[in-house]
Amino acid sequence: MNLIGYARVSTEEQARGGVSLGDQRSRLGHYAAGMGHELLDIVSDEGLSGRISPDKRPGLASALTKVRAKKVDGLVVWSIDRLSRNVLEILHLAEEAQKRGWHLLSVNDHIDTSTAVGRFALGILALLAELESSKTGERISLGMERLVQLRRVTSYYTPFGWRMPDGTTHPRKRDRDQDGNRTGDRDTRQLVPHAEELALLDDMMAAANAGQSPRQLCKQLKATGVLNPRTGKPFREVTVTSILKTARKYSAILKETG
Repeated sequence: MNLIGYARVSTEEQARGGVSLGDQRSRLGHYAAGMGHELLDIVSDEGLSGRISPDKRPGLASALTKVRAKKVDGLVVWSIDRLSRNVLEILHLAEEAQKRGWHLLSVNDHIDTSTAVGRFALGILALLAELESSKTGERISLGMERLVQLRRVTSYYTPFGWRMPDGTTHPRKRDRDQDGNRTGDRDTRQLVPHAEELALLDDMMAAANAGQSPRQLCKQLKATGVLNPRTGKPFREVTVTSILKTARKYSAILKETG
């Protein structure tokens, strides 16, 4: 088959060190060569969430235009969650592929919608992709990033999941005059993501949204031997409470600013 490949990586995944666009392109190329397919092109979307509609992502929209125009025989992705995090959108594309006679392939999931087994497997994996999205949807790292862009981080400590460019957890102190009043501008250096903390933050938010209290979450972290990356010591309940409170505040700011 003549195929067009599609690769995607979100801002969150970039921060967490997920499968890069380069890795996806390489794997798609190896797959096509191994299966005897002709990979005519690979388009991509960088820094875009899988929750964004396929037709609103420039790269994917371009690929879909080509398969719908029958310029290629099918669309191939590394894994189904690169295509979308919405089960209905994935199933809709699979149905469209079947009706219009083009193929949808997922390398890592061993899916080819030209077969009944492939369509069935796609439905199951689409459900799993949406389940994962319900967790990633709770991530507030994008809210934090938006806050950083607006330079509205005013706390002495950086938000959990982020560090100053020099790796420290707090901005430079502002000078004070003889009366004790702060002088000069605050530190506006761009924060950088901290992968380990962002991963922990994901789990904390998912547990909290599932009904766990800060005390229960703190006990669970201690029981599993998870330490606070900032102190190297077990989490305290007051720390977990503060992290969750701050994270929700940043999530609200993201909604306010779009």
